[in-house]
Amino acid sequence: MVTFLLGILFLISPVKKEAELKVEKYLNQRLTNCESFEFEIFNIPKNISDFKIKENDEFVISGSICYIPIKAVRNNHSEFNSLLSVKIKRYSKILAAVNSIENKSELYPADFEYKTIDITALRGEPITELNSISSFRAKCFIKSGDVLTENMIELLPAVYSGDKITANIKYGNVIVSTDAYARNDGSIGDIIKIRTRDNKQFKAEILDSKNVNIIE
Repeated sequence: MVTFLLGILFLISPVKKEAELKVEKYLNQRLTNCESFEFEIFNIPKNISDFKIKENDEFVISGSICYIPIKAVRNNHSEFNSLLSVKIKRYSKILAAVNSIENKSELYPADFEYKTIDITALRGEPITELNSISSFRAKCFIKSGDVLTENMIELLPAVYSGDKITANIKYGNVIVSTDAYARNDGSIGDIIKIRTRDNKQFKAEILDSKNVNIIE
């Protein structure tokens, strides 16, 4: 459900009703990644009799304010480009922590519950899918009730610090392998430090939980 909250100045505008319908339709097309939204038009060009939203121009959201590009018509029928300034609130169904979660802890679906909240001022991109959460771990301490965002999680490591792995290095057409130990955690594709049995240290790319390629 969309709530219309129009400022006092806008209430005396002759294009008020038409503006409500145009902005509602426009925002419904643009804000498809939220459950619902509210908006308030708080700045509209003065002395206009009509306007048309420029569908192909850039739609900008900055915090709780969005700027809608329009072509406005003055009372004397001349046209000019302008912007409607609209204050918005966006509501989405997101994941919130049921209990506090320690840094580096694996995540499980039971750790979270769905809540519908205003995400307008939320820092970070919220996580909305519960199914894949078990592939991640906490990247920081997560308090009970915290909204889960992308910057708070990381993929579970394929290799953990101290794991025994096989390190491969290519010399021409020949691949030489040796036993080594990971010196830090990492996921597939990450570059980690490793130590061979003779205490030589290298950087290597993780191929899977058992193999890395030495790169330097």
